[in-house]
Amino acid sequence: MANPRYLSNEGEPTVELLMKLYKAKKVYFENLDNFCDKEFVDKNSLKEFEKIYLIGSHAENEKWCNDTSDIDFKIVNPTAIPENLFRYKRKVLDKILCSSERKRDWIDLFFVKEDYQVLNPRYDLTEHWNKIKLD
Repeated sequence: MANPRYLSNEGEPTVELLMKLYKAKKVYFENLDNFCDKEFVDKNSLKEFEKIYLIGSHAENEKWCNDTSDIDFKIVNPTAIPENLFRYKRKVLDKILCSSERKRDWIDLFFVKEDYQVLNPRYDLTEHWNKIKLD
């Protein structure tokens, strides 16, 4: 079973997971315009999310550690130039989402172009991501 901190026995996301997913989406989109304007990047291509997954140790049956493991989301974006996503992650997202002194509070976003590049274990959160409405 995946980490019960994030997924129930029935495989449903917990409130904590949904809150982290909300924060990731909010930070991603709140900072996108400014980054794209400064870096001359087409923001529409960075908005095209096909899938989002919980990945890494928290999606595994037993290798997770609540005290030292951050949460990892992998986003499938088939339209963006990978270098643009990497720069956005390093210059903006990591500074906001991975800034806590406690690594367990970090939210780490990774990007790929194709769904097959997301290896198991993984848990599809796309439906939940799409339901999140930002203010």
